[in-house]
Amino acid sequence: MNRLIFSLFFLSGACGLIYQVVWTRMMTHIFGATVLAVSTVLAAFMSGLALGSYYLGKKGDKSENPLKRYAVYEVGIGLTALITLVLLDQIAPLSVWMTRTFGYSFTLFSIGRFVVVFLLILVPTTLMGATLPILSRFMIKRFENMGRSLGSLYVSNTLGAVCGGLVAGFYLIGSLGIHNSIYLAVVLNIGVGVASWFVAKALSETATDTEVVERSEASAAKTTRSEPLQKRQRMLLLGGFALSGVTSFAYQVLWTRALVFYVGNSTYAFTIMLTTFLVGIAIGGYLVRFFVDRLQNPMRCFAWVQVGIGLSAVVAMPLLNIAVGSTGLIVWFASMDIPWGATVLPRFIISFSLVLIPTILVGMTFPLVGKIMVTDLDRTGEDVGKVYAVNTLGNIVGALLPAFVLIPVLGINKGILADGRGERCDWFCAMGLR
Repeated sequence: MNRLIFSLFFLSGACGLIYQVVWTRMMTHIFGATVLAVSTVLAAFMSGLALGSYYLGKKGDKSENPLKRYAVYEVGIGLTALITLVLLDQIAPLSVWMTRTFGYSFTLFSIGRFVVVFLLILVPTTLMGATLPILSRFMIKRFENMGRSLGSLYVSNTLGAVCGGLVAGFYLIGSLGIHNSIYLAVVLNIGVGVASWFVAKALSETATDTEVVERSEASAAKTTRSEPLQKRQRMLLLGGFALSGVTSFAYQVLWTRALVFYVGNSTYAFTIMLTTFLVGIAIGGYLVRFFVDRLQNPMRCFAWVQVGIGLSAVVAMPLLNIAVGSTGLIVWFASMDIPWGATVLPRFIISFSLVLIPTILVGMTFPLVGKIMVTDLDRTGEDVGKVYAVNTLGNIVGALLPAFVLIPVLGINKGILADGRGERCDWFCAMGLR
């Protein structure tokens, strides 16, 4: 049964990235300026995720049947995404009005654009943000396996996002078009919701009082074995994880901008970097499952992971510049007579190889912090929701920072160096909690 749940969450992740890639393409057509369109959609997308994970995550702990509530969320995502598509089709006149009204002020125009995009995709993304906390409440039954269960959910959803991003960026938009791509994701979301509902119904019919007792005993055992963090420690850890979210998303936007110069197609560049990030995160989330529940000091592990992210990211950028600009590599790929052999494929392989290490380390952070923060199984949804929300809020800042500060002021290379300093701040923050 667990495999079925993971498979459904995989499809949910795929749908989320289809929406994100398609919405980004639509915003590029409407507003232009690729890096600003990408940053705006990412920030608005992540705002909804943070909102849903925080507020709906707490409500999930009060649900008698979390899996049924998850099913409702999935159906709601599909229906509201369909409504969002209809509204986006009518945004062109509003864009013209905003250009005429605020075109003299870049700041006002950017704020207005963000507000519009935020409101349009708020409801579906809020529901998306609620899915991980509610499934965590359903899946995590024992503290001893908490890190492994949380990591498994994280990996399945992230792998789905990888597939969704690849299919949307390289096939769906070109073959089916924007509208049909959204329609496909809507059907999949509703299908996931319906399937989850029937699974929840089947489980509730076969549930026994023994299972309820086992869960209560597991919760009681856990609270006696684990000392909850003090309020100051929780705040410092969440602050450090938020800063980690800032830097990781800033890397993504900066590297995407760098790839545009070499690939020549913004959608391809965005999809390449997004896929590379998600694959690395999935690998990191998968690897951490094998040791996170056995760590004597997960806080120290989190601190050193942050150091690794900063160092590997700083090294990756100059190597990426050298590799992508290498005439020899381009000629070699072209001689292999592979479709896109002289353009997209070599850039994808090179960027994937060089950025893989920092993204693997990024993928380890969420299960680590979740393992530290969750101390009561009856509050799993709330605690997981808080962890996810603060990291996502950091992602929002990280999505906007390159477009409005780092690239205009420092440029791409120095902007990545500035991000590396942020990872060192995370290290000091985490080490201070030991």
